[in-house]
Amino acid sequence: MPRAYLTHTRELKPVLTDGAGFKFYMARRMILDADLGDQITRFPSKIIAPAPGMGITGWLHDFVPTVGLSWD
Repeated sequence: MPRAYLTHTRELKPVLTDGAGFKFYMARRMILDADLGDQITRFPSKIIAPAPGMGITGWLHDFVPTVGLSWD
């Protein structure tokens, strides 16, 4: 039994972005950069409709890790 249905509609929601990271100097001119970002928004209730008798609310978090290697 499905708990939610996708609808044929559009919905705009504001998104908050937050994150943190660090740089680690590995060798003479080599830098390792690691970050963790979080994109936060309210649940899109017009796009994803709950099945009859169900309820869906809350916030969505999208954690995005990135790692980079660079030379100075």
